[in-house]
Amino acid sequence: MNIKFKLVLILTVAALSSACSHNQPNHIDMSARQHVDDVDAYLAVTQDEIYADIDRSATAAAAGGGLLFALIDAAIDNSRTSDAEDLIKPIRNSLIDFDYAEMLQSTIEKRFNDIKWMNVNKVELERSIGDGHVIDKIQKSKVSAVLFMTVDYKLASNFDAVTTSAALIMFPNKEALYEFKEQIDNNEHPADNSDNIYKNTITVTIPLGLGGDKEANASILAKSNASEVKKALEKSAQKIAQDIIIDIEADEVKG
Repeated sequence: MNIKFKLVLILTVAALSSACSHNQPNHIDMSARQHVDDVDAYLAVTQDEIYADIDRSATAAAAGGGLLFALIDAAIDNSRTSDAEDLIKPIRNSLIDFDYAEMLQSTIEKRFNDIKWMNVNKVELERSIGDGHVIDKIQKSKVSAVLFMTVDYKLASNFDAVTTSAALIMFPNKEALYEFKEQIDNNEHPADNSDNIYKNTITVTIPLGLGGDKEANASILAKSNASEVKKALEKSAQKIAQDIIIDIEADEVKG
């Protein structure tokens, strides 16, 4: 994993953590929906290429913790990451002209037409995000609410599936919606995690139909010009888009 990609991954994880620091989902209150009309939607896909997950070392956990064992874990994980990088290179080369982020944007944008009480004219794709981007978008918005979707996608550690995760969070930008925040606070920060009127994380895993070890699976995928990976990503885009719409439409769940 090169330095650039490591930094991109750190930024993505940071965005996911800051937007959805609590795992408990929060669905839009039924009473709030009459106040939701136009919504600005942003899709952040900060990766420029797929990566492979790794089976993380659990030496420290097995040994009861400690700095030495944590360092051993880090060394093992680094070695496994390096091995995965070598295996995934030819697969990535076959995906150079395959823009998953753009496909996901188009697919989600079309599916928003299925929601009758909320109007999303466009899903804006962001390939990079920085500190303060959430607040900046909210403050510049002129509509009732702003939805942020942050996506991460990867091959499973055994190279036998593709997994896409979308962290979703919506902030109100209209006074009539403020009372429906997950938690009312007294500060003036409009994008604290508790200020949301909706949040959840949706994960979709598409199997690749392979039964070998990771080296054998990686070889098959590389020799097929990653055709099965492309098909899985197409299915993933459709399923993620469908699940986002279903989840936004879901009945109220307060955590």
